[in-house]
Amino acid sequence: YIYGTLYRSYDQWEDDTYNEITPWQTNGGQWVTPYALSPDDPSIVFSGYEEVYRSMNEGESWEAISDDLTGDVDNDLTTLTIAPSNSDVIYATRNNTVYYTLNGGTSWDEELVAPGIGNGATVSSLVVHPNDPAKIWVTVNGYATGKKVYYSQNSGVTFTNVSYNLPNIPANASVIDKESPYFDLYIGTDVGVFVFNVNANQWDYFGAGMPNTSVTDLEIQYSSRKLIAATYGRGIWENNLNSQPGVSVISVDATKKTRLDLLQNPVGDFIILNIHNAQNRNGQFVIYSVDGRVVYTEKQNLPEGNYQVLLDSSQLSKGIYMVEYQFNN
Repeated sequence: YIYGTLYRSYDQWEDDTYNEITPWQTNGGQWVTPYALSPDDPSIVFSGYEEVYRSMNEGESWEAISDDLTGDVDNDLTTLTIAPSNSDVIYATRNNTVYYTLNGGTSWDEELVAPGIGNGATVSSLVVHPNDPAKIWVTVNGYATGKKVYYSQNSGVTFTNVSYNLPNIPANASVIDKESPYFDLYIGTDVGVFVFNVNANQWDYFGAGMPNTSVTDLEIQYSSRKLIAATYGRGIWENNLNSQPGVSVISVDATKKTRLDLLQNPVGDFIILNIHNAQNRNGQFVIYSVDGRVVYTEKQNLPEGNYQVLLDSSQLSKGIYMVEYQFNN
C-alpha cells in the first residue's frame, strides 16, 4: 500500500486473508515504496525507506541493514534491486545517487550516476546483469537531452551514457530478458517501450498498437515469453518478447572447457562475447593492440555455463585488437 505499507498473503487474496508486515521502525516511505524478494529465498524480503530493511522470515520481523543512506528521514529511497546472481549485492537509489553494498549490508558506498543531469531528472529504475552483479543499467526520467540510460560495469564507480538515439522524454522503467542470447534490455518511457539493438548500437521502438502513453513498469513472464507493460491511465499491455531464448545455461560441452565466440565484427561501443565454459574460471580479460600493447584489462570471473559478456570498447580508436582471457597463470 502507499508510503511503504506491506502486506503478505498465502492464498493470493482468495479469502481476503492477509497480514500486515510493515517494518515498525520506519518513518514511512515513498508513495510507491520499493521492495524485493531475495532471488535465492522468497522468505527473505527487502524494503527501502530512508534505510534498507531486511526480513528473514516473510516480514514477521525486520532489521535495518544500512544507516540512513540519504542523510534525512524525509529523503526516502526510490528504487531497490537485488543482484540475481549474488543476493549480497544490493542497489538502492534516490535522485542522482546509487547506493550499493557488496556484502549484504555490512558496508555501503554511494556513487553519482552523472553530474549535472538537471531538469528535474532522477534515477527511475535500476537493473542488474543476470550473471554479473557489478554490471548495472539505470534509467533517468526528466527532460535532460541525451541523458536517459547509463551503464556501469563496476557497481556504479563509473558510468557510460548509452542513451544514443532515444528521444528526449522520461525513461521510467527497465527489465532484462535473462533468457535471450543478447540479454535484451527493455525500457519503458513516456511514449512507449524501446529495446536495445546490440547489432546496430541503437534503441528500437518496440510494439506496434500500444497507446502513446507513459509506461511505468515492465515485467517479463518467462513461461509465455511475454513482456508485460503497465501504463499510466491506459491499462496493462503485453507483447511477445523481441528474441527467442538463447542456449540453456545447463547445456555445457565438457570437452570444450572454455571458448569465447565474438558475436559481431567489427564491434561498436561494446565487444559482445558468447562464453561457453565447462568450469568456473577466476581471471581477467585483456585487450591488446596490433603492436602488442595492453590497452584494456578487466578482472572478471567466468562461472560455468553458456552466457554472454560485454566489454567496453567505447574508448578504443578504430583498429585491430586481440582479446584474451587469462586464468591460472
